[in-house]
Amino acid sequence: METLIDILIPTYNRCADLVKNIKGLTKQIKEEHLADKVTIIISDNCSPDDTKIQVEDLMTAHPELSITYFCQAKNIGLEPNVVDLMGRATSPYVMWIGDDDYIVSGYLTFCIQQIEEKQIGCIIPGLSNLYEDGTIIESRLENFEYQAYPAGYNSLFEVSHLAHQMSGLLLNREGLIDRYLRDPEFRNPYLFIFWTADCLYRKGGIYAPHFKTLVSVFNVKDWGYNEVGLLDDVFKSYYFFKRDLTPIQLRELLLRFSKMHSYRYNIKKNEPFKLLKKYNILSTKPPMSLPGFKYQLAMHLIKDYIKSYR
Repeated sequence: METLIDILIPTYNRCADLVKNIKGLTKQIKEEHLADKVTIIISDNCSPDDTKIQVEDLMTAHPELSITYFCQAKNIGLEPNVVDLMGRATSPYVMWIGDDDYIVSGYLTFCIQQIEEKQIGCIIPGLSNLYEDGTIIESRLENFEYQAYPAGYNSLFEVSHLAHQMSGLLLNREGLIDRYLRDPEFRNPYLFIFWTADCLYRKGGIYAPHFKTLVSVFNVKDWGYNEVGLLDDVFKSYYFFKRDLTPIQLRELLLRFSKMHSYRYNIKKNEPFKLLKKYNILSTKPPMSLPGFKYQLAMHLIKDYIKSYR
């Protein structure tokens, strides 16, 4: 019987977190009676720790569940590992989970109920930040349990920016790999933004802030923000739509992300030259050729800089 969802977990050198995650997922799958509808696929980016041994032990302990483990022969990098993992999926839907992030009870059942009732492009969950001492601080505090968004640009504009956090994203897998690989110059670590935006644009989706994925904020990442908070990579993910959208629509998408995630600029008072340097870096990127983008981005940064004095 074909499963409905492949849970995809890219991992590197986080054995303890990954084991905790898999144990939590297996508990949910069993309690919610989803063993025939969900598989777990793990792609290990050549971890130097005990990931392989620990995962294989879990697979032996839970033969009733479908868990598949792959290990890269060498560390191929974050984005190539994600692309490779997506290529291993076979179910019509995939759900992405970071090795140190945790979906909440009931979310899998909710996703299956939605996709069994109708074809949708994606589901975006809420999130809470999980700190090392166990403290949980909720984010995405909307006053609704979930909301449907029809296919089209407006839905892409409204909620695609939330896909900067991959964990818990459910995506309709059809054609995503092919559309992502068609423009190699725009490949980047924020490919989840493109995939989610593409699903919203073609098929619509659901935003479900009630189900808050726990996102660990204390682990050291194997990557870091550059001087512009990786906004140059985010811009690449949206630039995939240059064939489908008008230049004005594309400009508004990029400006919306810049405004909704302005923390990436790390704007501080008394540091105007650092901010100017960031702006100059972004001014070399392709979006600056969009009508009015350069001016509107400058106005946005000036306003945020003035706010830093309050």
